[in-house]
Amino acid sequence: MATIKITAYGYPTYYRCDLSQAAAPISYWSDGDWVSTQYQCADARHRLDIMAELAFRLEAQASEVSLDQYRSEAEWEELDEYESGGLGVG
Repeated sequence: MATIKITAYGYPTYYRCDLSQAAAPISYWSDGDWVSTQYQCADARHRLDIMAELAFRLEAQASEVSLDQYRSEAEWEELDEYESGGLGVG
C-alpha cells in the first residue's frame, strides 16, 4: 500500500492506493477512516507521482482554487509503513 502526505496551506492530507492492483481505489483519510475517490490505481498508471497529481486535482477542487494555484502551495511526500501506521495502513 502506497501512502502519500500532501501539505498545502499548512494542512496535511493523506492519500493511499495499492499500486499493484489496477482496480484498487485511491482513497483519502477523513474523520478516522479511508474514503474512496472516483479514481483507481489504473488512472494513476500504477505510479506514485501520477497518484499525487490526481490527489492535487481533488484537493484543488475541494479548496475551490485553481489547480495551478494549488500546485504552487502544495508539496507531497511518500510515507513509509512506520509513518503511515497511525492511519490504519500498517
